[in-house]
Amino acid sequence: MLLVLLVSVAVQSVLAQCPATISIRISQVNEPTQLAFNSFCKGEQVQLNVVGSQPGLTYQWKLNGQNLPNGTSATYLANASGYYTITVQGANNCTLTSLPVSIEVNDCQPTGRARVRGVYLEDFNGDASVPGFQNPFLRLGYLTYKSDLTKFPSTVQVYVYQKSNNRLITTLTLQRVSKLERNLLSLDAACGIEATQLYDVLYFLVAPNGDPAPFNFDPAIYNDPGGYYLVSEGICCREPVNNISGAGEPVVGYMELNRRQQYNVNNKGSMFGTVFNLVSKVETCTGQPLQIDYFDARNPNGVIRVSNATLQPINITQTRYSLEAPLTSSATSPFFRPVQLTPGFSATNFGGGGNNIQIDPNTGSITGTLSQPGTYAYVVKAETYNGSTRLSEIRRELQLIVKECPATPQPKLNLSVVGSPTVPTSNTFCPGKKAQLNAIGGIPGGNYQWQRDGVNIAGATSSTLLVDEQGTYTVSIEKPTSCPPFALSDPLTVTVVAPSVTLTLGSTSTTNCQNNTSQLVATANNPEATFQWLLNGAPLPGINTQTYSTSTAGLYTVQISQPDGCTAVSTPLSVPVAGILGAPTILASVSAICPGGAANLSVNTTTGYAYQWFLDGQPVGGATTNTLSATQAGSYTVRIQTPANCTAVSAPARVTTFTPPSIGIKGEAQICQGSSTTLTLANTNVNTAGWQYSWQRDGTTVGTLPIYSATTAGTYRLRITDANGCTAVSSDWMVNEVKVITVQMTPLLPVCINASGPVTLSATPAGGVFSGPGVTGGQFNPATAGVGTHQIVYTIAGSSSCLSGRATQSVEVRAAPVITMPAQLTTLPGVPVLLPGPTGTGFTYNWSPPQGLSDPLIRNPLANPGQTITYQLQVRDAFGCVAEASILVALVQPITKLFVPSAFTPNNDGNNDTWQLWGAEGFPQIDVTIFNRWGTVIFHSEGYQSPFDGFYKGERIQAGMYTYIIRYDTKEEPLRGTVMVIY
Repeated sequence: MLLVLLVSVAVQSVLAQCPATISIRISQVNEPTQLAFNSFCKGEQVQLNVVGSQPGLTYQWKLNGQNLPNGTSATYLANASGYYTITVQGANNCTLTSLPVSIEVNDCQPTGRARVRGVYLEDFNGDASVPGFQNPFLRLGYLTYKSDLTKFPSTVQVYVYQKSNNRLITTLTLQRVSKLERNLLSLDAACGIEATQLYDVLYFLVAPNGDPAPFNFDPAIYNDPGGYYLVSEGICCREPVNNISGAGEPVVGYMELNRRQQYNVNNKGSMFGTVFNLVSKVETCTGQPLQIDYFDARNPNGVIRVSNATLQPINITQTRYSLEAPLTSSATSPFFRPVQLTPGFSATNFGGGGNNIQIDPNTGSITGTLSQPGTYAYVVKAETYNGSTRLSEIRRELQLIVKECPATPQPKLNLSVVGSPTVPTSNTFCPGKKAQLNAIGGIPGGNYQWQRDGVNIAGATSSTLLVDEQGTYTVSIEKPTSCPPFALSDPLTVTVVAPSVTLTLGSTSTTNCQNNTSQLVATANNPEATFQWLLNGAPLPGINTQTYSTSTAGLYTVQISQPDGCTAVSTPLSVPVAGILGAPTILASVSAICPGGAANLSVNTTTGYAYQWFLDGQPVGGATTNTLSATQAGSYTVRIQTPANCTAVSAPARVTTFTPPSIGIKGEAQICQGSSTTLTLANTNVNTAGWQYSWQRDGTTVGTLPIYSATTAGTYRLRITDANGCTAVSSDWMVNEVKVITVQMTPLLPVCINASGPVTLSATPAGGVFSGPGVTGGQFNPATAGVGTHQIVYTIAGSSSCLSGRATQSVEVRAAPVITMPAQLTTLPGVPVLLPGPTGTGFTYNWSPPQGLSDPLIRNPLANPGQTITYQLQVRDAFGCVAEASILVALVQPITKLFVPSAFTPNNDGNNDTWQLWGAEGFPQIDVTIFNRWGTVIFHSEGYQSPFDGFYKGERIQAGMYTYIIRYDTKEEPLRGTVMVIY
């Protein structure tokens, strides 16, 4: 079921031109009608939409009470956690602020610690009368947050015990079957602003095809009248709750089954146990009656089924419900134990504050009233019966959130005299004065934070604030146990203005343009100000009006006084001769005309005066007021004329035309997913000093700086505006986003250097090139690379960096075993000879053929063949690398009466320990000399009564080949050869 979230909070307004209601809808980006979750993974975003918008409004989005940059349109893309509000302002400066919506952005990378909100272990299937369903189908489920779905293990162990003696019968491995998982219903929150989201993580015994498989409840094994219980290993960690001591304990599931013979599962609709339906709520308010019923899982319309908390199969005649304490894991068998409850709480009083929670033993419905805000874990136990026979027991652990629910969470602001919250004061005052802002109502007991112009004020965390600076003020209140937990006031604007007054010369009454009365006009910035006129610094008694007519020349000033005691004096105005007409001064809105635009020219207006405008000295037809819209370049003047035909002409005002430059955008036209490109003005020859920038993506303004970092695909356009309001607009610049490829190479196992063939290399995506020692095309040849560890590189060179990449894998080429032995050994018929296999750790040996060998599978078997024979040796080391060699064992009849063996084994095992010279006793004068590889004599004997035993200077010589010279008959040439020493 797709979970959607719509937050619609109405705020009433009686101000003109403000909307009657305003709320926030959370939707998919660019899809305002496609609703979205308020909880999502880091890197994603949702769109916030104003509901109740109308033309002529201005907008300001806020996060935790602070203004969001660029958050001035009817939508906002949110990618950070916190409380969002929208403040709108109407044409008459009326303002309206919505109640908040919360956004939760989660780190969805696995951490090995999942936040568990509940657990259940049950027989989920149902109809056991169907063939193939004759045993329980176990389901282990955990309730968690969407962001934690990736943090659960792929398998969980479930231990099956015999209840009478706690003997472990078997251990089951349940696997996570994500294709059966689903997010549950969105359940109403305590105060109706946001829905609570719970997600299932489900484990089953799994068949080879990936579907759930039954648990073999063999009647021959499961026949103990005391029944059996199943408990899962602990999964960390339970979300911290108020009624359990300690935090972050593992959570376990638990269920019981009677012996197999007690179940009648042959009738249609029968099952071994039952399953819990989903609870109707997981949040409530303090002081409000609570009733937790259950959604019927079989009813697709989600109608609450209040008759029973579980599905009721046909062979179960009764289900009894009770409350139990939650379970956690134990280090010793049977691997579970009850949790340690916080003092003052119990299984049946899981909310504290007295025994005020009841469960209906027949339906499982929970009722009561809770007075303490917090989060509480509780367990509902369901015991099933067939008549008086108890069949099974299942438990569901869940958490209940209890919040405070105030009736009016939004605070109101008023401005008062300092220290007197009930004495109002004006929201406009002069510098040096202070007023007191008061937060009225809101969330009782919450934490306050004041903002000025959308920015938090450091240390301003009480319900009142002394202000002496101009700005727009708001206050936010946050309390996690409240519902909603965050509230933001409407803004209140404070104006701090120093009093000021200007003095101007008004109309003149004259008949000869000389020496008659002139009217002086005082203009104050505070309508509550009072006036006092002065001539040459001396007060004019009784003159306290806004205008003053005089025929006396002199230096005039006017002083104003405000109700708060602040005063100001105007700049002196010299009236040399009353009534003299001065030349007007032209004020121009701009100095240059944009294409299709105009410059607004004006002079002060005086009742009864006539005006005529001139362009380059020529009268402008119809231009006879004190203002002119100039659409042509040139030199403008204006002539004024009094009713007495006195005239004056202004100084010229020059108006020029402006030709906007042709501009373009410079930057990358393609970005990799998750990266950015810098967009700038492409025209380096355009002087844009003092110009304002406006970057737009798909028609929406996204930046106001000369450089913009584009992270999103779209059509970009740059608009620059000079001080006169003239603009230049670039052509469209398309930025496309390309998904970054992931280059992976299949790991390579160690290989022997004499492997039978090359190793085929594999990597994704296809189309890349392999390189490295021994690499040809897509194959690796160990013999070419040689012994050692080699790096193999797979490189993809795409059309851009997004489509390029490389991956590396190490491959170890292992040496084959080294076999060093002579090509031939000689022996006499019936005289065994030791075959010289090589020494090596982890070597295995195989001599063939086995004829005449004491053991063909050892390193040094005794060979006693009946004829000359060639033995083949295959040696395999611990890694599977193989080497082969052969040796000829020749049977000879001694040409002389003396026979010299080609090898012996001085290993003190009683066999062939000395170098026996057959027939040496017939030559008493025999002379035997043995040399090592460096020519050193290691044995010499005249006569051979003591055969050579392999020792030199009291130490055993090393294995290997040694040279000998034997002189045994003066008539014969000395015998020269080698003898091998083998261990």
